[in-house]
Amino acid sequence: MKKILLSTLFALAFLGIKANAQESLEGSWGVRLIVSGGSKLDSNADDDDWVAGAQEIVNELPSAGHVITNFTHPAHGYHFTLRTNANVDIANEIHQDFVPSLENEQIILDVINVLKNGGKKVILYIATDGPSARGGTPDNATYEAAWANYYNSTFGGDEGAAWRNLARGFAERFKGLADGYWLDHTGSCPGGIVNFIAMLKDVDPTLLITGNGVEENVTDFDDYFEYPDGTVMQVDVDGPNDTDPTNYRIKTFNTFSPYLEFTSGHPTPLAQGAPPNSWAYEEFTFPEIIAQTTYFNPDTDLVKHAWMPMRQRWTNSSYPLLFEIEQAYRFVRTLTDGNCAITWGNTQTDGKITPEEMDIMKAIDSRLRMSPMPDYVPYSRPEGAILVGESTNNRYQLIFADQLPDKELGDSDMPTGALASSGLPVTTTSSDTSVATIVNNQIHIVGIGTTTITHTQAGNSVYDAAVDVTRTLTVVEELNAITAQVIVTSGGGEQTFAINEALEPNIVSGLLGVFSSNETYTQLRGTNTVLNNISGKLEFYVQTDSGNKTGNIAFDFRTVAGTQATVTVTVEGLTPQVYNVVNTNTDILVNSGGVYDQYRLDFTNTVDFSNTPTKVSIEVNDLDHGSATIVTAARFYNFHYTNQEELSNNSFVKNDTSYIVIPNPVKDSFVIGGDFNEKFEMLEVFNISGKLIKSFKNQTNFDISDLTSGLYFATVKTANQITVVKLIKE
Repeated sequence: MKKILLSTLFALAFLGIKANAQESLEGSWGVRLIVSGGSKLDSNADDDDWVAGAQEIVNELPSAGHVITNFTHPAHGYHFTLRTNANVDIANEIHQDFVPSLENEQIILDVINVLKNGGKKVILYIATDGPSARGGTPDNATYEAAWANYYNSTFGGDEGAAWRNLARGFAERFKGLADGYWLDHTGSCPGGIVNFIAMLKDVDPTLLITGNGVEENVTDFDDYFEYPDGTVMQVDVDGPNDTDPTNYRIKTFNTFSPYLEFTSGHPTPLAQGAPPNSWAYEEFTFPEIIAQTTYFNPDTDLVKHAWMPMRQRWTNSSYPLLFEIEQAYRFVRTLTDGNCAITWGNTQTDGKITPEEMDIMKAIDSRLRMSPMPDYVPYSRPEGAILVGESTNNRYQLIFADQLPDKELGDSDMPTGALASSGLPVTTTSSDTSVATIVNNQIHIVGIGTTTITHTQAGNSVYDAAVDVTRTLTVVEELNAITAQVIVTSGGGEQTFAINEALEPNIVSGLLGVFSSNETYTQLRGTNTVLNNISGKLEFYVQTDSGNKTGNIAFDFRTVAGTQATVTVTVEGLTPQVYNVVNTNTDILVNSGGVYDQYRLDFTNTVDFSNTPTKVSIEVNDLDHGSATIVTAARFYNFHYTNQEELSNNSFVKNDTSYIVIPNPVKDSFVIGGDFNEKFEMLEVFNISGKLIKSFKNQTNFDISDLTSGLYFATVKTANQITVVKLIKE
């Protein structure tokens, strides 16, 4: 048989390649249909009619968007639903129990075809520990020995390569049939789960993938909700009929992973005493992921998905059913209305969803297809339900709020998106109302700058006040609307640009004084009666012809002899510099003795420009008549730029959406993901004005924990190009 030897995959090459050809699971609800595998499939094929079960789902649940079925048996990674594999003859080279008969491998294909023809997305479950599975059958030792003999003799002991080669053979058969994969047992995946995911994406880049244990948390919580002091939150009592003394933790689904498209959604393990219909999910877990989906970015964010069992045991229909229609409908509506997703971990009987569970699913489906959809009974905490450390009138609450995306001036209002676990209304304020205000629970953009958005909930007679949550909002100029008036190049010597009518600088009038311009300069002057306290500002944008350039800037500035002024030069992102413009200041005086005194205002800091426009301004703060004998006036003649540092003339710059920052927003560090083949030589981080902030050489993980919150740009330099990407620092 054909072998594909897979060397260790460079994981970074696959970071953030989000499925773009498939629709996501946003707003979808679904069920599962467990199809067994290997010899177990053969044993059950006469009793379980899985194809009929698939058809029942299509017929009875038209509003369901997806179904999770199987690549492997749900517990045993060595039992596969397919038999024929182009890469290895499993039955003869490893063990015959691993695969079903040729006749029975058609079952999973028929199941998928029924579901796809019925408009369902198909997600396949894989137990990624594969043939080295942890146990569960009397023949497990025999299976492990057969597998070890195969990969030792055929792959030189490289179990990971052998496993990926085997799985790839099946993945290639499922290409075009499977919309995605739900990966389990990931901590025991031979060769590492990242390389396994990379193999799947290499077969089909459009796949939607999730993996239990592959995610990382993006909040301060560590898998489970915690109090501010780090103590894990636990449920003490579920209600008046709770006879189980076990306390249990509350799972958080607010996770991130550069390798996945949706969250696994695995709840708190049932064995820990957590009922699958716990009130704590409705009070904490669900509001959190709904709030975190407010500004969903499909390029970087995971669809928040919950996978909820219906009984106290995942697959055992003999255990009591814990959901009734109203709560199940509320679960579905709460999550899908919030652009999240839910899959029911239902049980099944004879290859079909267990009838009493199907009755609930049908009731949900019927309501979802009504127009308008009927309201659901709102959630309220069950009587007597408390967390450890709470009392009836001393309940704890959290505020959940998504990180704010960078905004441009002129953008429309956006929702605050903040939710309190208590269900009480959240109050939101802005620290700088010149940047943004809060109007009708919407964030209204006012001007450029940075403001802190604070969410508060003061509590009531039942709930204690919540800890405030703050988010940083940065508003920049409308980048697409900015045209730079000055383009600096890599040429040697001083580059001079006249501040004249052709340059068309933006004029910001002061309290007194009149602006005018001609082909040589722009002038600010008083009148015969207005002699003092004249002010005004000129603004223009500077960018490079390509790449990033470092240099020095200066202005030619003149005032009527005898006048005196205070002038401020500002480069966006840098500390402004103030000049005392008077002819006794020989540090800046170039010439005097005529009608006008001539000055050169050198900006003492070096300036970094990029191909993103940077605002430069020169402002007359206070121009006074002094000892002048004519009308008070000042003239702006030239802007100078002298290049000191340039990037390779052989490089070119592009804005490339195939490179992405992961995660984005960035809390401490990030990586660059995308479809690239070249090695990174350098990565440089710039603020929004183009000032170089940090530089990294020959690294793949970039630490910016020391930067302040806001919008930045990063240039990724390879041997042949420079790519510009945006990043947001939390």
